[in-house]
Amino acid sequence: MMTSINISGSVPVTGDEIDRESYYEAAADIWARGCRGDDLGDREQARFHSLARDRFYTFVMSANHAQVVGDGKKIQSLIHSLALDLHRSPGLASEWRISEFAEEGIGPMVTARLLEVRDEG
Repeated sequence: MMTSINISGSVPVTGDEIDRESYYEAAADIWARGCRGDDLGDREQARFHSLARDRFYTFVMSANHAQVVGDGKKIQSLIHSLALDLHRSPGLASEWRISEFAEEGIGPMVTARLLEVRDEG
């Protein structure tokens, strides 16, 4: 008898078979729709929220690493890149505004750069 395991946020596993393709296709769809600011169901919104937090956490870890190695150009590049993502993705920007990432560390620098990007264009 095969047992099905699905830990929230993890790849669904059925016995020895991992259905990664459908898992990542669904995540990509939720990501695209969430970034556009489309209406999502409760479960999809929770998943998008988690994906957005992963994006912000990755940004913070990358910026922290650049800071440790003294790569100021990399930090500025990361800030600019996230600000552009937020500018182009209203749903992601909404998640940014309600996250602690926007208020801590270099988060305010991202928000300031986002405002500059909006003014530019």
